Amino acid sequence: MTNTAHNHDEDQETMVLRTVYLPAGLDEELKKLAFHASTSKGALIRKALRKLVDNEAALAAAKQPSAKKTAAKAAKAD
Repeated sequence: MTNTAHNHDEDQETMVLRTVYLPAGLDEELKKLAFHASTSKGALIRKALRKLVDNEAALAAAKQPSAKKTAAKAAKAD
């Protein structure tokens, strides 16, 4: 199920609702962390997911040959 809502706390971005199951222990840790950080569990989850996606994208980019290296290899082949 996908719901969208406009959230003024997240840089005016449109939010999409995703439902996930968390182990009870992880949810409890998240609850405590959110309380001590004076934020919401959702904000912490979004922050963690942003870091994950950014890190995965950086790793994928690092594995790809750069355009300059690819062009240099093509030039050598000619």
